[in-house]
Amino acid sequence: MSRIKSSKKKQQKEKKKGEQCDKMDGSDTEEIDDEEEQQMKYDQFRNILESYADRLVNIVEDELSDANFISRDVEVTIASGGDHDVENISELLLPKWNTRLGLKGWIENEYGVENTRALLADELLVKSEREQLETFQTFLDWFRSKFPYFHDACDVCGASCKDAPLSEEGDDDDEIIDSANDEIIGSNNVEEETDVEKLESDGKDNDNFSFVGYIGPSPAERLGNASRTELYRCRSCSAFTRFPRYNKALWVTHTRRGRCGEYSMLLYRMLRALGYKKIRWVVDWADHVWVEALLGDGVGAKSKSRTGAVCRWVHLDPCEAAVDNPLLYSSWGKNQTYLMAFYDPSVAITSTFDGHDLSIQAVEDVTLRYTKDEIGVVTERRGIPEQAVAEAIKEVSCKTVSMLKSVVNRS
Repeated sequence: MSRIKSSKKKQQKEKKKGEQCDKMDGSDTEEIDDEEEQQMKYDQFRNILESYADRLVNIVEDELSDANFISRDVEVTIASGGDHDVENISELLLPKWNTRLGLKGWIENEYGVENTRALLADELLVKSEREQLETFQTFLDWFRSKFPYFHDACDVCGASCKDAPLSEEGDDDDEIIDSANDEIIGSNNVEEETDVEKLESDGKDNDNFSFVGYIGPSPAERLGNASRTELYRCRSCSAFTRFPRYNKALWVTHTRRGRCGEYSMLLYRMLRALGYKKIRWVVDWADHVWVEALLGDGVGAKSKSRTGAVCRWVHLDPCEAAVDNPLLYSSWGKNQTYLMAFYDPSVAITSTFDGHDLSIQAVEDVTLRYTKDEIGVVTERRGIPEQAVAEAIKEVSCKTVSMLKSVVNRS
């Protein structure tokens, strides 16, 4: 009897030990899975951060290349890419700036000489913050009137599904045929895009009623640094409309077609042309882009000490014509995870009062400025420790400065 009890106790002890080992194995597996998921999220964050830093470098390169589009008309021979032969873009009149002042001259022609003079950094930054904000509000109201947000307006008849949306029922799944080549090029409910392109698609809303898909830019479109082209089929006349996502300010002023990607880039370029040294390009991972400018009482003082200057980064959104309204996006119902500001410190080399200013990071996390969420909520949403995010930003910031220096030196 005692031997049986002893045997049973031994079996129970071994069973309990085995259960404990199983629990430990399960816990270890969960920890490994969590680490792998965290690493995956970190890698994705780092890659996207670098891609946007590259975009800032491209904007600066565009600025430095403006001189090539001032003096004369050019007929261009360009490789079309892929396996195609080199194509001569004959009779192609490239867009060009109408004055030797380039983008600044364009602003004067369109916005008015007096209005432009009032907007110049040397004129405006010595005024009060209130006057600065009022002047920028007037400018952004004008900007939005000149550069409407593109949804899917047809090039032929002007119809847009944004104005008269149709039901998703019907022949949305019909194949779309390229009449020029008799090739199937997609269907209305199919989008093929990379993860980064999804972040940059700028919220097409209900435009997928006419949206066909992404196609490669034509040789002419690549001249404007278009990385991809959106294709739409009109629901009224069945005509196709191309929407190249240009990355050059000259092309955007010429077509006056864009979304927040194009218009934030253009506003950034405009402010640089008007003499603003301290401006930043801000990207919201939740699908929006805008600009910040360092404004405030006394910010434009020429003294190195700038005694009494009260400066702050002010939110400027060209699509919304919004000035100093950083919590605007919290009302949009999006889960804001990352908002990063990108700055070019090399531009301060030409400044008359602060020289080469490296006090401002090339990349800065500005998430908490634009969301009502607490830091704990944001960190949980990210799924990455704060320290890891900070280290990635520091590394990419240093890399960005190096790339910008290289671009400036090449020019």
